[in-house]
Amino acid sequence: TIFTDPDAALPGANTGGVAVLLQDTSVLYVGGGATEDVATKFAAIFYPGLSQTTKGTIAEIASGMQDARTSHSATRLQDGTVLIVGGRGTAAGALASAEIYDPATKTFTKLTATLGTARRNHTATLLRNGDVLFVGGEDAGGTLLASAELYDAEAGTFGSAGTLVNGARSGAEAVRLPAGRVLIT
Repeated sequence: TIFTDPDAALPGANTGGVAVLLQDTSVLYVGGGATEDVATKFAAIFYPGLSQTTKGTIAEIASGMQDARTSHSATRLQDGTVLIVGGRGTAAGALASAEIYDPATKTFTKLTATLGTARRNHTATLLRNGDVLFVGGEDAGGTLLASAELYDAEAGTFGSAGTLVNGARSGAEAVRLPAGRVLIT
């Protein structure tokens, strides 16, 4: 159930999915499954009501994502598209794959570029220049990661972005500070 609109509900229980606010104020919800171990290609758009008394609606995107995912990241890029990265797939482990959701066409396109290290439960932070920083998480074997990667939005590529100083972590939070630095907690 969408918290502020109990009349708009997902078709079933879902954990590990990610919600992203789109430029038109609708919300893209992707992935997850009935349990943490179940990854799906599920994708839906929540269209909020125009006022407190107008009910919102949910429309499932029939084709769904290119890859089934849970515990992944989804980041709205400066051009309004959404970058969906990593997570756990249908097999145990982690994914290195990435895809882009285009709200104009309501389609998902798998990228040829992939993460250098497959990861799930990582952070994803949109930087001021439009690139996206991915930090930590767990690799395909469940080992905690201290590595970071950067998605170059203009080139459409991933590259190394260094290593955390204070050790590996999974399920962390990341916040871009006003000066442009990123705080990982």
